[in-house]
Amino acid sequence: MAKDLTIREIIKILKEEGHMVEFYERKDGGILIKSIDGVKYQGATGNKVGRWMTGQSISQKRATQLQKITTTGKRAKKTITDNEVKKALQRTQKVWNKAFPHKRGEKPDVGLKTAKQVKWNLEHKGKEETLRLLKESERYARGLAYHEGIKDFVEQLQHWNEQRKNPSVTQLISDIIKRQDKIRFEWLWDAYATAYKLNDPIYSTEEVVRQIRNNLHLDEE
Repeated sequence: MAKDLTIREIIKILKEEGHMVEFYERKDGGILIKSIDGVKYQGATGNKVGRWMTGQSISQKRATQLQKITTTGKRAKKTITDNEVKKALQRTQKVWNKAFPHKRGEKPDVGLKTAKQVKWNLEHKGKEETLRLLKESERYARGLAYHEGIKDFVEQLQHWNEQRKNPSVTQLISDIIKRQDKIRFEWLWDAYATAYKLNDPIYSTEEVVRQIRNNLHLDEE
């Protein structure tokens, strides 16, 4: 279970899943997560978000979804013969180049966006999974949350609501699924931090749900 993991182990898992994590070690040896994917947290909030994000997938977490950045090579690009994959790679690279121009420094160390990565994924994971990862990488560059991250969040809410059967949470889950293509990274991580309150009885479920809806901009046109 996630509660048995150390923060250092949680950080390792998040990085393996493609997230960017910044943290610092206090003089007493404690570790505090400062930011996840560029979203900054104060105090112990980052640790809580990290625990929430890894809570349900530790024992059966899938293989790393987003390979680390490698050098793009012309030779690797020539060996990709599938036109659909080639076009998806070109589209993803175009979005990344626009979002992270060279003059602003190196591109983030996350996401499937080079020919070598695509070639490796085609050989080891197949076309369907490669296309999915390219789409997710494109979403990252556009500032949109990964579908897998949204799915994990929804599953956490469903798990929490199995015993309580709260209609406001049921409606929240339905609305998140409907608007998942529009949910941005920073919105989702704010929602993670807010949802942690569902584990504390001092907070009203309806109030926490209202805050999550605000975090995710679910009631905006």
